[in-house]
Amino acid sequence: MLAPGGRFTVSDIVFQGSQPQALRTNVASWDGCIVRALEEETYRDLLRDAGFTDIEVEVTRRYSLADIAGNGAGASIDALSPKERPEVDGRFVSAFIRARKP
Repeated sequence: MLAPGGRFTVSDIVFQGSQPQALRTNVASWDGCIVRALEEETYRDLLRDAGFTDIEVEVTRRYSLADIAGNGAGASIDALSPKERPEVDGRFVSAFIRARKP
């Protein structure tokens, strides 16, 4: 619970856009925490629904497919079709998420 005027701040992994179905249904994605990254719009909607305003997502790092594969999620990347790979490349980001309770 935050008092009026309180600030919410968290550092998290966020997906910018919509995750392909291949990631959502791939067991390795769940095991490797890839699919558990909230989509940015979902994050914003949840914060808005909880009564927050002034929602900001500040990207601090962008992850390439090679970064993701190199961190143990290679099976998740392998599940993507050649068409889906560019749609995921650089879309997983580390970010500060900030919002204010009016």
